[in-house]
Amino acid sequence: MVSYHPQFLMVTGMPTHYTGESGEPLAIDTHLHMFSEHVTAGNDAGWRLEEAAEALVEEAWLATKPKWKGLLGHPFSMALAWTLPVT
Repeated sequence: MVSYHPQFLMVTGMPTHYTGESGEPLAIDTHLHMFSEHVTAGNDAGWRLEEAAEALVEEAWLATKPKWKGLLGHPFSMALAWTLPVT
């Protein structure tokens, strides 16, 4: 699973958004879940978290998104790799 990091959503208040085929900007409803809630839900469903990775806003991002200067060092995205154990 790949997602915006909950910390990024809390700090920016920025919804997931994109530009549609018509050129119209579109926003997707955001449902904020803490990292621990993802882990708890997966474990409760019988899944096992095998790997977790988080990316930070780094200097390279600022070349494309200079307005993010105040977010430097904040978590931006996360990826969780789950397996469903065979029983």
